Amino acid sequence: MFETCYTRLVSEVQGLAELFRSDPILTYGILAALFLLIVSLGSGLARVDIISLGKPQVLIHIAVAVSLAFLLRLLSDRLSTLPIQSSVPYSPILNLTDLSRFPLYLAALAYGPSAGLFSAGLVAAYHADTPFPSWNEVILGLELALVGWLSIFPSPRQARWAGPLNVVIAYLLAWSTAGLAFLRYTSSSITVPSLWQQHQEVVGGVVLSALLLYLFRPRWYRRRFPHSRLASSHSEASNETTTIEADVQRPPGSPQVVEDEPKLERRQQEGITAPNRTVEVDDLV
Repeated sequence: MFETCYTRLVSEVQGLAELFRSDPILTYGILAALFLLIVSLGSGLARVDIISLGKPQVLIHIAVAVSLAFLLRLLSDRLSTLPIQSSVPYSPILNLTDLSRFPLYLAALAYGPSAGLFSAGLVAAYHADTPFPSWNEVILGLELALVGWLSIFPSPRQARWAGPLNVVIAYLLAWSTAGLAFLRYTSSSITVPSLWQQHQEVVGGVVLSALLLYLFRPRWYRRRFPHSRLASSHSEASNETTTIEADVQRPPGSPQVVEDEPKLERRQQEGITAPNRTVEVDDLV
């Protein structure tokens, strides 16, 4: 079995290499997708977002998101077999297959690009029919990594519209790079009807997911996902560490700074009445 898989992999790689030399659209599409993936994962690793995957609560959240995505796709497959489904014209609202993206989007927005790519890998394992993931699963992985990257800024923890906007931008970036390469690989020409055929079963779920994400306020992200490396508490902690290091490295003889005291009694004793004010000891003498 191993030799068969290896032989198939070598033949596919050789075929792709020949296509790269003869088709610039395919080449540039894949290169652009790889660039976006490297930038996304690099931005997440710069914030050490992969550490959050080692926490049990984070793993439980990702497992629940992947399980919900699997159940939604299973429900869609069952609904498609009903007799009434054949008499209903296509409507993106009725298609629940890609509404399964919603919990995956939520996990990527909460924990960053590494968690998004990890979720896509679990989804590919759920639907594994071949030893290697399909094109759609690869594009989904890129899309979730981009969602996690874009959630750094604008962050859904700061603005309510950030989550839906990040999802739409990630979808457009993923399908305009890897998606075009996939379309070029499977068809000889790229036309408007072929593009619509590629997206008509996906765009409805993306739009519905974006609308559902708008229902979640920034406060909800901060409360439900406190262990995320994208949370503002980590940046605040790093700022506090920088302040402590600056105090330790203060040269001798320099005026000491009295930090703000939240208690009213302490401010009254020092003669400070204005809140959120930093006063030097020399000013109090």
